[in-house]
Amino acid sequence: MGPRIFLALAAAALAAPSAATIVTFDSQANPGFIAQYGPSYQEADLTFTIGNGSDVGLFSWGANQFNANPGGATIASVTANTGIIVTATGGGIFTLNAIDLASGFNDRHGGSVSYVLATTAGTSSGTFTLAHTAGLQTFRLDWTDVLSLTLQSASGYQLDNVTR
Repeated sequence: MGPRIFLALAAAALAAPSAATIVTFDSQANPGFIAQYGPSYQEADLTFTIGNGSDVGLFSWGANQFNANPGGATIASVTANTGIIVTATGGGIFTLNAIDLASGFNDRHGGSVSYVLATTAGTSSGTFTLAHTAGLQTFRLDWTDVLSLTLQSASGYQLDNVTR
């Protein structure tokens, strides 16, 4: 292979966009009422940790009317007002392109999910407002250099399809 061909291939590889990684939690789908796990859950190089230090704090709805992802799974906090903290497994920075959120019981009451975003540039906060509809709602983020994202809601929420 000549140097020009090698350089052209190397440049094309660098210019090609990397494929998105989507955390779906679908491996947690179950036919029962809920699947409950400990204080943290790991998938696709991301760790989801309950914010109150509880031994049992994260769960996924089973195949029932409360699950905002029919045929799949979401992740939620056992207790309202307890945050879920998203970090890179083993530490470091990551990118967040989008997340899906739904109300805690997949009802049509809407609501809000507050967040605290920590990046290498500092910390910011805001709110995701859920429409008065059942099912998952996608929020486009395009956040880079993320150290952590903490999500919290007084009325509970479900998290799914974390895209990085």
